[in-house]
Amino acid sequence: MSIFLYALKASETRRQYPRRLKVFLDFLNIEGNLEQQSKEFLEKAKQNPQWAQNSLMQFISLQKERARKGEISYSTITNYYKATKLFVE
Repeated sequence: MSIFLYALKASETRRQYPRRLKVFLDFLNIEGNLEQQSKEFLEKAKQNPQWAQNSLMQFISLQKERARKGEISYSTITNYYKATKLFVE
């Protein structure tokens, strides 16, 4: 988590990315605070990379559906993806 936060330079990004990552981890029904959720996600992703990829695809599909309904803008989907991608890298 500290490496993820260190990579965030802009203050607004530093504020938003952890929140967006938390939304993704909550979608996966991983319990705990962001630190606990991120550790559990990484453990599961290392054991089963296909699960991680499928989970992200399901999450993005859900967000696309929300955008079609007008609940969020399409640009928000990219922001969720960027936050998760940065964390995984």
